[in-house]
Amino acid sequence: MTNKSAWQIASENRDILTLSTYFMASEFEKYLETDEAIDKVIRVCKGYGIPRMYLETFRDGCQPSRSVVVHARDRLREAGFEVAGAICTTRYGEPGTVLTMFPCLTRKRSKRELRDMFTFAAGLFDTILIDEYIWCHCQCEQCQAAKGDRTWTEFRCDQLRQACRECVIAPARKVNPRVRLVYKFPAMYELLARQGQDIDFALEDFDGIWIGTEVGPFTESPHNMLRSQGPYRAFFLMRWMLEMGKDKTGGSWIMPLQDSGHLLDTAYQTILGGPRELVLHPYGGISPSYHWALPGGEGQFPTLLRDLPELLKLARIVKENPARGLVAARPARAEPWEFRKAYDAYVFDYVGQIGVPLRPVRDFPEDAEGFFLSLHTRSLPNYEQEIERLRHTTVPILVTDGLASTLDEPFLDRSNVFVIEASVSTPSVFDYRGFTDPYDFALHLRPVSAEKAWEALSDDTGWDTSMRYTGDAQMAAKIFSIAPSLPETLKQRLQESGHSPNLKRLPLDELRSEILKPFGISIRGPIRVSVHPLGEDQLVLHNFNEHPVTVWLKSEARPDIKPVVTLPTTSKTVVDKADDGFQIQIDPHTVTCFELGKSQQSRND
Repeated sequence: MTNKSAWQIASENRDILTLSTYFMASEFEKYLETDEAIDKVIRVCKGYGIPRMYLETFRDGCQPSRSVVVHARDRLREAGFEVAGAICTTRYGEPGTVLTMFPCLTRKRSKRELRDMFTFAAGLFDTILIDEYIWCHCQCEQCQAAKGDRTWTEFRCDQLRQACRECVIAPARKVNPRVRLVYKFPAMYELLARQGQDIDFALEDFDGIWIGTEVGPFTESPHNMLRSQGPYRAFFLMRWMLEMGKDKTGGSWIMPLQDSGHLLDTAYQTILGGPRELVLHPYGGISPSYHWALPGGEGQFPTLLRDLPELLKLARIVKENPARGLVAARPARAEPWEFRKAYDAYVFDYVGQIGVPLRPVRDFPEDAEGFFLSLHTRSLPNYEQEIERLRHTTVPILVTDGLASTLDEPFLDRSNVFVIEASVSTPSVFDYRGFTDPYDFALHLRPVSAEKAWEALSDDTGWDTSMRYTGDAQMAAKIFSIAPSLPETLKQRLQESGHSPNLKRLPLDELRSEILKPFGISIRGPIRVSVHPLGEDQLVLHNFNEHPVTVWLKSEARPDIKPVVTLPTTSKTVVDKADDGFQIQIDPHTVTCFELGKSQQSRND
């Protein structure tokens, strides 16, 4: 396999994972306006094994000429590439009052220009990928009048659906009845419905859905809800979208940020999520003449692509072995709070980074190997019935302290139920009114005081950044106490509600041992190492840390362990036999898939 070209390898594995790239509207002049430039693009993409391309026909008020788009499209198709269209709906129409790069969708001019850009693109392509930004957060007088008695979330969802039907879908299909319209969601799942981006209506109205998993380092933009995240969010987002959309869910895209370690982490976690396609956005991050907004991202895509055979090998393992974990319900319009008491936004990102495997779902299945219950769970339409059902299960149940404060003593005081101190009493929000865009690289955003945070969240003037689960290097020490006492906040809430259960609190390693029993493994080790059981015989460990880590693994049923994929291929994962299992040393920003097998004696028997 290694003697084949990247183009051959990519062609033979299209059923497993397709790599593609994306040309922003502003990149046409540099990469696609001349035959010489297009020839170079062809050589680069064939050399890396990238068979699909997206040509963006609008972004930030920029629209390449029809003749330039047609010429580039046809040249690339003649060279053997699949070529689709794309649109980024930013800086058009009448600016809104919150995040002014996005228009007010109540205004006629905004609707007219939205129709025009999709009419243009549908005349050129049979598939159009939409870069998320149709949503609106305006609070002008016209929007407030149109909102009426509805909540802002209800209004945004209704407004965006109407705008998509009237200004996106209808005009595009009038021009091209064959056109496929695919909506890509941003990497901030707690805000989607509040922005009007309701996944359920997107699944009904669009031909497919995608997700951005462009998560990045905390130091790049600590106030930025899109960037200040832990790598596990990429896995959770991708897997959650697959659970929500099933066959309608396509893939994801990543971007080169400031830190190459985080780019690799993002890519690996996305692939573990199981996408059919991974877009390297934009082409300027791949080009030999690196061209992208963040200079620190240079070389990241080439570093990732040099390991194409192993990337595809990992993707095949993921496809052939079902992902396992504690069932974690996150309904489309979940509200992750007990208002003014507890807040669980983005808690899934945190839990994954402490080595608890999750299986994102929309609704609870009939059977599960374990459950993770957060305040999101209360948004299930049959929440009360599900809680009653869980009273009789013996599988591990991990509960955030925020949700635990709403549950009764008989439910909590069972040997299979464990409480994690992950909720916070006050959301961390910033005021985006009048701000240009959500990419706060200059750190100009205004924080909302703790006294006004809940009010800002409820009246739509504050946006959640949720740094707390990823930015604190000592989060495990803060969250898990070796002492058996309950968190004071939880104890107080339980006392106020008349409950005083004798709940157990465990150190992290002991907690993981209890949680991982259904998966037949026991793990000891540091935080920021994610655990991914796949099928019966595969296990993935991913070290997000900047330093090597040592993990101790024990498997009763399958006491043999063999690394089968390690990425990047320049990294090392060393397995040594230990008295009670295996000692595993993993390099920084490294993911390894292990095959778990029976002992030689068991095979002989």
